[in-house]
Amino acid sequence: MITPQWSTPRKLDSTEMQPARETVLLALLLQHVSMLTITNNKYDHLTIAIHRSVPQNVRILTEIQDLITQGSWSLFVATRNRAYLGTVTILVPDTWQYDPSWTINTTQTFQDADLRVDWPHPGHGSDPYTFQWGPCGHSGQYIHLTPGFLTDQNQDRAVNYGDLGAIFVHEFAHLRYGVFDEYGLGTDTFPFLYLEDDTLVPTGCASTITLGTYRGDCTITPQTGMPGGDCYLVPDRTRNTAGASIMFDPSLHTVTTFCESNTNDPDYLHNDLAPNLHNKMCGGKGTWDVIMEHSDFAGGVNPPVNMNVDHTRPDIRILYNGRQRTPSGEDICGRPVVLVLDLSGSMLQNHRYFKLSQTADKLIRDILPTGTRVGIVTFSTTANTRTNLTALSSAADRNSVALSLPHKMDYGGFTAIGKGLLKAKLMLETAGEHDGRIVLITDGEENEEPRVDAVKDDIVRSGLRIHSLAYSRQAEAAIRGLSEDTGGHYVFYSESPTSSALDSGMAAWLHDINLCDDNLLVEVMRTSRGLTNRGIDGDIQIDSTLREHVFFAFTLPNHVPVLVSLQAPDGSVYTSDSKEFKMDPSLNLIRYHIQDAQVGTWRYRLTTNSSLSVSDSVVITVKGEAANSSAPYEVSTWLNSMSVGVGEECTVYVHVHKGYAPIIDADVTVTVERPAPASSVTLTPRDDGVLPDNMAYDGVYSTFFTQFEGNSRYALDVAVRSVPGKTLYHVHTVMYGAARSRFHNTTPSVVSKLAENFTRTGSPGAMDVTGNRNGTDNYPPSRVTDFKVIAVDSNNRTVTLTWTAPGNDLNNGTATRYEIRMSNSSKFIRTSYKSCPKVEPWMLMSGSLRPSPAGSKETIVVHISNNWTTVVFALQASDGTHSSGTSKIAAASFKPVVFYGKTTTTVKPTTTTVKPTTTVTPTTTPTPTTTVKPTTTVTSTTPTPTTTATPTTTVTSTTPTPTTTVKPTTTVKPTTTVKPTTTPTPTTTATPTTTVKLTTTVKPTTTPTPTTTVKPTTTVTSTTPTPTTTATPTSSLKSRFVAMVSTASIVGVFVLVAIGVSVGFCGNKLLIRRKIRTLTDPFAVSKSEISTVNIHFRA
Repeated sequence: MITPQWSTPRKLDSTEMQPARETVLLALLLQHVSMLTITNNKYDHLTIAIHRSVPQNVRILTEIQDLITQGSWSLFVATRNRAYLGTVTILVPDTWQYDPSWTINTTQTFQDADLRVDWPHPGHGSDPYTFQWGPCGHSGQYIHLTPGFLTDQNQDRAVNYGDLGAIFVHEFAHLRYGVFDEYGLGTDTFPFLYLEDDTLVPTGCASTITLGTYRGDCTITPQTGMPGGDCYLVPDRTRNTAGASIMFDPSLHTVTTFCESNTNDPDYLHNDLAPNLHNKMCGGKGTWDVIMEHSDFAGGVNPPVNMNVDHTRPDIRILYNGRQRTPSGEDICGRPVVLVLDLSGSMLQNHRYFKLSQTADKLIRDILPTGTRVGIVTFSTTANTRTNLTALSSAADRNSVALSLPHKMDYGGFTAIGKGLLKAKLMLETAGEHDGRIVLITDGEENEEPRVDAVKDDIVRSGLRIHSLAYSRQAEAAIRGLSEDTGGHYVFYSESPTSSALDSGMAAWLHDINLCDDNLLVEVMRTSRGLTNRGIDGDIQIDSTLREHVFFAFTLPNHVPVLVSLQAPDGSVYTSDSKEFKMDPSLNLIRYHIQDAQVGTWRYRLTTNSSLSVSDSVVITVKGEAANSSAPYEVSTWLNSMSVGVGEECTVYVHVHKGYAPIIDADVTVTVERPAPASSVTLTPRDDGVLPDNMAYDGVYSTFFTQFEGNSRYALDVAVRSVPGKTLYHVHTVMYGAARSRFHNTTPSVVSKLAENFTRTGSPGAMDVTGNRNGTDNYPPSRVTDFKVIAVDSNNRTVTLTWTAPGNDLNNGTATRYEIRMSNSSKFIRTSYKSCPKVEPWMLMSGSLRPSPAGSKETIVVHISNNWTTVVFALQASDGTHSSGTSKIAAASFKPVVFYGKTTTTVKPTTTTVKPTTTVTPTTTPTPTTTVKPTTTVTSTTPTPTTTATPTTTVTSTTPTPTTTVKPTTTVKPTTTVKPTTTPTPTTTATPTTTVKLTTTVKPTTTPTPTTTVKPTTTVTSTTPTPTTTATPTSSLKSRFVAMVSTASIVGVFVLVAIGVSVGFCGNKLLIRRKIRTLTDPFAVSKSEISTVNIHFRA
């Protein structure tokens, strides 16, 4: 490999690098901050990066350019002429041979990229996917493509995935708009197929995508009456006509856009019944509806325009991600940083000045990467440059900059934050550094002009990123918005003896400042402990992924002498006499730097004989450089927002991973420091797929925080540790967020390895709370998203349901009550939940409707006393004030299910019990005259493909036997045409209760001339005058109800239908919807009225 010389590197100028302020959308509080912008329908500053471990292959560059070019036009079509790609940057790693045609880049990194090219994720394999952690409508973090996918190496990409442009749009929609996959995953929560009434239909959108081939083992499981998880439909690419959705199957030739809720076209209509991730996260809202609410398009921004494919061709630039080097030959791995430090008089309180110097000293000496250029600006009444930008190329450089930090005598005056920011901005711009960072630390409210709000727009337009630390609750409130608007990190230090926020901020700043992906400093442990004269001790776990260099730092109180010793796993002891020991007496800092640290449990011991106050505490931090042999265990953590208003959700996310591999079953805790006198709260995020968690076992642990106490700043800390013998990292597993191969790996090999003992700490930063009212119930219980059927007993007519308990406030506490309702129509219970009958306590064979604490597993067994063949349930939880959203629908069938569009099934033969009396549903209204006793054998002329039945009882009748056509699939509605040649007059009235088994083929003795068309369900109906006996159908593809009604009731229903009144059944209620039409336009419906009539059921 030829290494170019970077003595005079060619850089991008500021106009090329910096997007316009008004079009920037920042993915805040992440390790990756996207600078993607949209102006006049064109997206600019899309960044693609190739990892430095990927071998050089020119074809990768060619395929990326094809992907982006095709993707731009496909995006334009998918967004209905609203958006396409403009400027795109491809970052080539420094491990590739330099091409003089490439522009040299020294500021953008692999971590900055919107799209990564890297080795496969252990769960996704070569499937393109997007790492997407947040709620509906929130941007994802990055798209991940593999070299094998791009070069089509053993992928058969066109067959397995389809068009490159559609694949790009699928992933870009995850990344930008925060929509989710609409396909199934073959899991209990997201099955490939689901039960819609008595029919199995594919999980997808639009619901008209039904033509294709079923694959996998589709044998029905007796316990649930459903097929196994590996049964799925491969849609036919050419025969399906649907135009949506790209989030379901982008490989279909006709699919070009997204499903929407407000359309009459079934080929584009969103399927809100499908149990997929998008419906879970977005509450059944269509993908197009979510996209149109995004700031890129909301309010009519970027309206449709007319363009051809040539106008949508992106401007692609290739940058060589070269590294500059220090005079000693080391890589320069840090962005330029200016520390802006508050020297106002209030900093003299509570030893703030001393702790500020300790923090800055550790940042300069221990944290900032080699080669980082550091400057120092101070402010009080005025702002001054204390140190110009100086490269930290050696230990001597670090010492020189650290010695220039302010002393106690320098403090005094007012607070001119705006002046300090402008001075730092000038320092960076004068040095030609347009990608710099500013670290602002302040303790008070500003009282000098210009104010932060006055300079904020200028700072944001410059492209500089501001990391801020609010030192005390009195610190200026505007600094949070400054960090939020520039994509920086916001930290709050409360001065509590248990707070280690001053050190937590440095860990977050480092991740942003660092330019070298292979130079990772991992925080193993961070804690603050109160000192006692008895001494304190504790354990530190060092794992094998951090054996290169380990740093132990002990930050001690001012003027309190403390002895610190370390004991290695083999019993070796390190003291002040050891060569690894260093102490700064002026700042009372003790450091141990251990090379090739032993793996195992280390112990520390602190002792002192000094008089101590209750506020005297020590902050212990342990950091390690990653070993070269394997990826380290890492923790990334963030909040969904830096500010929380009344009723707004606050969500904490913790990503625990080893490389791309998710870490499962770790012990994760979040500590939230609340304003005094309230105590801190400990939260336990979960990776179980229950809201707010997106997906179970993806390594992202999530939780809501609702225990607010007053309007103030709140600081958060995260601690993660492995559980011996339990914590795993997945090598292969079922994952999401991908444009998956259409031929699903239906039996994925879930391979896990036991994690070694490790600990990690981190901090998502701080948040400002406004509008909180103590004593007010601001939150409902969380919506239940894992409500499902786990067993069906057709003989005893019971259904077993399970779900995870929500809380009183989202997923905290205990809800007051559950309300479960049922119907025999999925669509009806979705739209008319409150009209459906409740599951009452007396219907439960086991379990309870009394909520358990949040996170508990709830299970009930419900007995269904009516004769429904299909029953569906939905649930809401209540806290006495608020009710949750309606859960996902859980469905069960008491008869063999059929596959939508499948001509043959793998269902094992079963015996169907049919009562020969049925509800007549003719297209004309018959006039009942007499009651007949049927004496003929009722049969079907079309065989039922999976059931062979033999009549066990012959029922006689003078009515000629009808010819019945019954189709075996769920998409066809069988009809029966019957005309009796005579009207028989029976002498008796009978209610036959015998059981008839349907035969495959039985021919009638006569063929009647039809006069009335009757549409039955799976049972045979007749136009024989209605007997006085009640009738019970077994199933129906149309009305899906079972009722024993009188002749007068049926005639009444027919009359209602004839005059334009729609009729539906939900439980024991007949729902009548009367359409009110205007006199001027009798066909214009202005409103509807719904009435209910009770109908009594008889088992």
